[in-house]
Amino acid sequence: MDTALGFMEGYLAKTRYIASDNFTIADCSVMATLSSVVAFGHSIDKFQLVKAYFERCKNEIKDYHETCGEGAGVFAAYVFGALRVLE
Repeated sequence: MDTALGFMEGYLAKTRYIASDNFTIADCSVMATLSSVVAFGHSIDKFQLVKAYFERCKNEIKDYHETCGEGAGVFAAYVFGALRVLE
């Protein structure tokens, strides 16, 4: 995961958002994945540009918590619950 976040950090060193300096549909797609990464407990703290991007995009996406953040948390809880059943 850190390898992918490192690549992302490289992109964000060149542009404000993932595809350009403007918020695009690409950022919506990336945020769906990045929200899940965070919900599953993976820290993005050592990737300062990714962390800043995550916060910036959360502010750009209308009703982010309800539309993306909350769903990622529910999905993570479901997967962790299913894994406990399999143990």
